[in-house]
Amino acid sequence: MTKKFNRADFDSGSFELNVYLKKTARQHSSKEISKTFVIIDDEKENRFDPR
Repeated sequence: MTKKFNRADFDSGSFELNVYLKKTARQHSSKEISKTFVIIDDEKENRFDPR
């Protein structure tokens, strides 16, 4: 997850996941705590499907 990813407008449908992705995921990556990968469907750009 890089700075290019629009975290401000992203909505996964889950409050807790939104908070993690918007505020914590990049910090964890830069500190090498964890890596976060997000797959984006261009037709549903700001949605997350946790299937």
